[in-house]
Amino acid sequence: GYNTNNRLTSLEAKDADLTSRISTLEGNTNIDSFVVACSAEVGNIATGLATTFRLPYAFTLVDVRASLGTASSGSGVSFTVSRNGTVITDAVTIAAGAKTTGVNNNALLGENSAALPLAMDDEISINVTAVGSTTTGSGLKVALVGTAGTCSIVLTPSPIVWPLTFPLSLHTTAIVCS
Repeated sequence: GYNTNNRLTSLEAKDADLTSRISTLEGNTNIDSFVVACSAEVGNIATGLATTFRLPYAFTLVDVRASLGTASSGSGVSFTVSRNGTVITDAVTIAAGAKTTGVNNNALLGENSAALPLAMDDEISINVTAVGSTTTGSGLKVALVGTAGTCSIVLTPSPIVWPLTFPLSLHTTAIVCS
């Protein structure tokens, strides 16, 4: 006959693997970003107000990153981000000769700051504070990285009903976002 205990053990192992994958998915599901052009692709970057826009929905800021189409030389390109007229980041700098800030630049206000909740319709401004001294650089883009709402994947235990029918699922799954 068919060994039901072996089948249940196998299904429980698959269920544990699924739970692990779902946890990983939840951790990466709600990443969101706004990427904003702050200069022309060709030509010199200028200091001063580069752009202003309003957030279309609530957003929790966790990182600020930037890139250049053409690297600066002599010195780096720096900027700050403001919310409703108040600076919310430390100076973010792309080093001379580099095209990106990289991924760990501690750009939020204060080193290792907590995530910063932003409200729908907050006015976000990006102000260029320094450009390259020999070559200014060009094609500045700023990425505000964070989350918009929360998502979770809910596993609901399903009862085991006898006689067993296969394939047997130990859980039903729903994705819930707010």
